Amino acid sequence: MGGLASIILGLLLAVLLARGTYPLDLSLVPWAFILATALSSALFNFLIKVGLSRETPVTMSMGTQLGIPLNLVLDVLVVRSGIDLVQAVGCLTMLASFTLWHMRAAHSDGREQGPKARLLGSESWGLALEPDLREVGPSE
Repeated sequence: MGGLASIILGLLLAVLLARGTYPLDLSLVPWAFILATALSSALFNFLIKVGLSRETPVTMSMGTQLGIPLNLVLDVLVVRSGIDLVQAVGCLTMLASFTLWHMRAAHSDGREQGPKARLLGSESWGLALEPDLREVGPSE
């Protein structure tokens, strides 16, 4: 779906650029940043899919929240934007909540939430498409 949208909208943009309807100087486009953003997005999506095969959706949801403070760090390092007190407190609160949630999960009684998906043939990664039914206790 995304590929089809890219092709259709890309062709539309190419036609508008060729006719001069949409004035855009392609030499001013920051291609390095666009490439870095595209690669980062692809890596993020890949890691989400791998993470969902190994962890619960709640864990992945909490993990993706770490992207907010990381984006703030990138804004400071790359764009040189400043951080105000509200942004700093918000990021520290998110990091603290993630840390506390992860510590609680590490100290739980050890019961699994359900079978974890694992890819067949990748035992070293612990991934398989079929659930490992040995991890699930007898039904009550």
